[in-house]
Amino acid sequence: MRRSLRLPPLGYRIDDSLAEMAFGDWEGLTLAEVGLCDPEGLAARERNKWAFVPPNGESYRQVTVRMARWYESLRRDSVVAAHGGTMRALLVHLGIDRPETAPRLTIEQGVVYLLSPGEMELAAARRTAAAPVSF
Repeated sequence: MRRSLRLPPLGYRIDDSLAEMAFGDWEGLTLAEVGLCDPEGLAARERNKWAFVPPNGESYRQVTVRMARWYESLRRDSVVAAHGGTMRALLVHLGIDRPETAPRLTIEQGVVYLLSPGEMELAAARRTAAAPVSF
């Protein structure tokens, strides 16, 4: 990705703020497995994905706080690789989407989005499309 954007291959840093939302006790399980081991929890999540906190995990609402701190710390335009959950949280922080709809928003993989407060633009996509992911 960095090469296609004409950026130095080693000129990056890793920021733990961009880690995917924590699914706690559900980490590593499929939705079908969660449905078997915690059907009440899965049903609660479906009723309110934004506020639901998996056991020992975090909610989209909590991730939004983390992403807001990260975004407000930026001092220049940045190229960022992150996860769908963190992207959805950032979209809410930037006023691009709402908590009611963001958890179900499809975030494409292998693409470049340009983000600024209130605006999102799809800038580039890789040639082989990956299946959209929405957890």
